[in-house]
Amino acid sequence: MIDRLYSFCLPCLKLLFTAILTGVFGSCSTPKKIPLTIATTQLPDALHSSYPTDSLHTGSISWRKYFLDTILVRHIEEALQVNADLIQAVARVSQSKAQYLAATGALLPSLQVRGRAGGERFGKYTMNGVGNFDTNLSERISDDQRVNENFTPDFFLAFESSWELDVWGKLRQARKARQLEILASEEGLHLIKTMIVTTIAELYFTLQALDDEREIIENELKLQKDGLEKTKILKSSGRTTELAVKQFEAQILNTEALLRKVLIEINATENAINTLKMQPPGPVKRNQELFDASMDSTIVLSTPLQLLFNRPDIRQSEALLRAAGADLNAARLAFFPQLTVNPFIGLNAFKSNLFLNPASLAFAAFGNGIIPIFQQNQLKANYRFQNARLQQAQAEYQKSIVNALNEVNTNLVSFEEYLKISKIKGEETSTLKISESVANELFLNGYVTYLDLLTVRREVLKTQLEHVEATLNRKIARVRLYQSLGGGWF
Repeated sequence: MIDRLYSFCLPCLKLLFTAILTGVFGSCSTPKKIPLTIATTQLPDALHSSYPTDSLHTGSISWRKYFLDTILVRHIEEALQVNADLIQAVARVSQSKAQYLAATGALLPSLQVRGRAGGERFGKYTMNGVGNFDTNLSERISDDQRVNENFTPDFFLAFESSWELDVWGKLRQARKARQLEILASEEGLHLIKTMIVTTIAELYFTLQALDDEREIIENELKLQKDGLEKTKILKSSGRTTELAVKQFEAQILNTEALLRKVLIEINATENAINTLKMQPPGPVKRNQELFDASMDSTIVLSTPLQLLFNRPDIRQSEALLRAAGADLNAARLAFFPQLTVNPFIGLNAFKSNLFLNPASLAFAAFGNGIIPIFQQNQLKANYRFQNARLQQAQAEYQKSIVNALNEVNTNLVSFEEYLKISKIKGEETSTLKISESVANELFLNGYVTYLDLLTVRREVLKTQLEHVEATLNRKIARVRLYQSLGGGWF
């Protein structure tokens, strides 16, 4: 409704003020209007030629469907309900909406009730004193109209209004900026949600990998301790030396230290998950059997243009860029004259018993025009500030696009290569396991030395841990690819 009123009345008011602006305000420099152009970095034709592209790409899948582990899904759901960063993001949305409400209110007339009650004794030789004396001598007034000359009361109660007419559109530009900031804060909320979803998934997979590493190390410790006992038996029979026994003991100590390190990492990872869930330290439930479950389903990529519409950080940067452009226009329009209308209607009397009399009705309307002349430095400073803010927002928008394209490429290549590494390490582990069994038999029969056996066992342990690490990195790369394609906030 208010926009329709402005569209009907403002053309005439603009013509009037244009004449005033030309005659009185023409000597003051007013910045020219700068059209907002959103320059987008040159986008490639496709993100990766060997993968199909579709509007229903990997990043458009809901995280509840993307992650198959029900325990992981439950952890994410709990975090999304209580996470402090998410609560802060919701509060920022509420703040933006409040600012938009204030900007909308600036377009509407304000209404307040003002009242006063008092009195004043005027000097005999003043305009009011002489006027009251002369009024009381008039035969044309009634007794109710006679003024108390010794002390003249004054009673006033009225509805007052103040309305700045948005002739040039300054207030509407400010409202537009606040509306765009709401969109930006909502995209920020989506971005925080994405970060929570993917971070918990990464920590959860890390926890599963650490459990695997702990199990591998514990099994290796059992084998090493068994090997130590057999070496002691061989020593007692004179088939080996004390040096072999000490080497086995040293290897056991090294493996136990490695196990302690893994336990420290498990505790730290559990605490990180509990922090996101706003919980005190404690064990985190996980399904260890699903760590090796495949997340290597077919990847469907979006086009680079779809990426702009799907990623919350790009959408947030674009909204902030448009908001900065609207604020810059508002700063430019602040150089133009300002028109304010101030009407009131109420009761005014100098006798209390006459205050509610209909004859005490009073009303007025004033129009105030303000032309900024000596405020040019402040207006120019604000305009330069908003212009610099626009340039910053433009750079941030470009940065978000380039970052998105590179993130997709990095995570896609990482996923492909870690998938290959994981398969290679799996085959290497199987081969070394056979070598370990053979080396153990040869050592017991005296065909190889203890050094050969220790070397093989160290390689087996190392390769097993590297296989787990490669599997973890493959799963993390898949999660980050999901995030870089804009997934996780649906």
